[in-house]
Amino acid sequence: MSENAKHEPPTPGQLLQRERFESLYSDWHAARAALFDPRRPEDDRTSNARTRSEDEATRVLLTTPAPLPWGVWMKWEVLEYLMINEQDTGPYTDNRVMVAVAAIKADVLRFGMNNRELGVY
Repeated sequence: MSENAKHEPPTPGQLLQRERFESLYSDWHAARAALFDPRRPEDDRTSNARTRSEDEATRVLLTTPAPLPWGVWMKWEVLEYLMINEQDTGPYTDNRVMVAVAAIKADVLRFGMNNRELGVY
């Protein structure tokens, strides 16, 4: 990317990508919060629905490219959550931790964050 491109205002498309990504991040937090909301019914049907909702929010956030480098840290937060949860409850059967690692790596490579000049090796 040229020096001039770094200082150009974002395009409408870039603003939409950022808004969508931030909405997905918010949706993920809301789905996680719903899992632990004591005001929600605890029957199997609704509990399972909340779990599926949180799983879907996680998947969509991870598989959506980060619009800017700071989005990598949001995905890293998801990875940490998954790893802690896996430690507490046992391994996931769908390899979601590896999906998270791959998604983060794809963003790191796309943003050139692996560049030695940036201090990331």
